[in-house]
Amino acid sequence: MQLDEGNTGPIQIRHSYIAKRANYAVRVSGDSMETEYSDGDIVLVEVCPDVAVGKIGIFIVNDQGYIKKRGENHLISLNPERDDVHIKEGDVVFFRGRVFSKAELVK
Repeated sequence: MQLDEGNTGPIQIRHSYIAKRANYAVRVSGDSMETEYSDGDIVLVEVCPDVAVGKIGIFIVNDQGYIKKRGENHLISLNPERDDVHIKEGDVVFFRGRVFSKAELVK
């Protein structure tokens, strides 16, 4: 599942204690993280120095954004029909935060 980089702008998220913890929100596209996160979901992200193996985060790999579960040397897709992102020597990888919830939008 990649990040939806083409749709930026403000959105209204329902106020809650959980939403208040977020530093930012990201809309995702694709089905590689189903059934946890689906195409079009807005996820809440907390900026932190690292994400533990087994936790879901926002990653940039060679200028491409992903929401994935962190593995030892790769990023894991929850949907078994989708490929993981394998990190190779020389790849440029940035961690951008830990995903902790879906956002509830105000309609």
